Amino acid sequence: MKTHFLILAALLSDVFYVSADSETVVDPESGLTFSVNFSGRTVTSVDFYGGELPDDGVLRIPDIIQYNGQNVEVTGISKEMNANNPSYKESLKELWIPESVKSISSGLFAGYEELSDVNLEGVDSIGTNAFGNCAKLRNVSLPEGLTSIPDSCFMNCVSLTQITFPESLDVIGNMSFKDAGLNSVTIPGDVSLVDFAAFQGCPLTSVTIEGSDASPKDMQLGHYAFFTNTDTLRKVLCYRPVPPVMTGTGTSFSPATFRNAYLQLLGDAESHLAEYEADPYWSLFMSEDKPIYTSVDGLMDDLYGGEYYVYDMNGVLRMKTMDSSLPYLPKGMYIVNGHKVII
Repeated sequence: MKTHFLILAALLSDVFYVSADSETVVDPESGLTFSVNFSGRTVTSVDFYGGELPDDGVLRIPDIIQYNGQNVEVTGISKEMNANNPSYKESLKELWIPESVKSISSGLFAGYEELSDVNLEGVDSIGTNAFGNCAKLRNVSLPEGLTSIPDSCFMNCVSLTQITFPESLDVIGNMSFKDAGLNSVTIPGDVSLVDFAAFQGCPLTSVTIEGSDASPKDMQLGHYAFFTNTDTLRKVLCYRPVPPVMTGTGTSFSPATFRNAYLQLLGDAESHLAEYEADPYWSLFMSEDKPIYTSVDGLMDDLYGGEYYVYDMNGVLRMKTMDSSLPYLPKGMYIVNGHKVII
């Protein structure tokens, strides 16, 4: 009986040994801590776990660390990172995630008070609210290969005034940039959905929707997708031959935007003016004295860059400004940088 017990114990010990396990190690080169996960003698993944930040608050997660005398690839960021490093929320200023890390968990960096710069390199999956409420975030590098920006990902990032989307992007999720600081956005041609309130509350002055005859035929704009709370959005440029579907029954833009902004069709969209004029919601950009423009109408992009000289119709200089919204002018017709503009 004793022999049988020893044999059984040995078998159970072997079974336990080959099961998944982990070990926390300090990388000798970076001084950072990692969780090495393995099955048997095989390393299955390596997650960044934490460690002391340098005085400048810059965290560069390496792509390779030393483990048992071997180089192993860093593949993730532990969900326990915040619990084990509570000071990060108050002291992390710049984040570099290596190309070997492909995903970021939901809420992982939400509410980081000092975080200003993020480089995601090879990340192709981001969790919801990953960077929400980072008030000082101003620079984000999004890599090619990223197909979706999830719900609330950069919500309330008030210092984020510009963003460049990768051409691989397909979906911009619910409230992903709601109340962020963006003043202009360019939506890549392969995007199929700009979801509910994606850019609501941003102080947008211009929106560009790219596309061509080669683009997917359907694009949907959700309720309040570009709904601004102010009268700042004055320019909407659209290159898509098929008018994007406003699923929000005309609430994708605010009434002030429909009333005051110019819609200009460019590229392959120019030959589809009739479809935009017939669309029940895109036609809201039209009025008796404000048509939907194409490139032949002279409302070119250079009208909105640099310094603006505003003359009334009698040739009197009324304003010289850098503000493309041309503030404080009463409604009427003006000549701006040589172009006729209706306000």
